Amino acid sequence: MSIVLGLDVAATTGYALIRQTPTGPKVLAYGAAPARTAADVQNALTMALAVLGDERPARCAIEAGYCGPNVRTGLQLAELRGRFRQLLELAGVECELIAPSAWRKTQLVTPPKSKRAELKRAARAAVKERFGIEATADEADAVLLACHAASSASPEILSTPAPQSSLT
Repeated sequence: MSIVLGLDVAATTGYALIRQTPTGPKVLAYGAAPARTAADVQNALTMALAVLGDERPARCAIEAGYCGPNVRTGLQLAELRGRFRQLLELAGVECELIAPSAWRKTQLVTPPKSKRAELKRAARAAVKERFGIEATADEADAVLLACHAASSASPEILSTPAPQSSLT
């Protein structure tokens, strides 16, 4: 069965590896790691993928960003997403950006227009209920993002995979 890596990219990036099985998603690994520099991004991916040994995820779901009123933060997060995506695609892992509203719609039951703190609490509660995991907010978001990507064709994908590089 295929493995999906979910990334909730931020200064502390949540990651989760999900294997889709006939009975539903199974969490293989999850965690959070600092991701402020290129070296941090490399270390975060190494930590996330270490549990797989020689196996690799079939694809990676990266949470698409929200710029909001702080343009500087939005640009920093876009740069981090690009670093993760580049390393993964160079390793042959297909990447897709998924809007937070898309995965929340399929993975959470929350009232419309819920505040950020409510959404984070709901994600932690959903991961605890479904998998018995006491996850941080970043970890919970990554787990549910990966579950969404693993269980659907993800019509809400905001980007298509980049063409394979001929530089390798």
